[in-house]
Amino acid sequence: MRRRYWLIIILFATGLVLFCLGLYYMYEVGEAEYGFKLAILGAIILGIILAIGMLYVARVRIKILKDASQF
Repeated sequence: MRRRYWLIIILFATGLVLFCLGLYYMYEVGEAEYGFKLAILGAIILGIILAIGMLYVARVRIKILKDASQF
């Protein structure tokens, strides 16, 4: 696999772990402020991954539409 795919997979896993740890700290441990910060950081990372995925799908769709218009 290419390095950028590994980077995206690592970012996704990190964002998911941070988000879940934030929820754990908020609800189980009782550290609301620290848990909230972790959850927000994880959500931001997951949002970046979502934006990258949306741009990739848009790029692929434009390529498909360009190829289809040539026929």
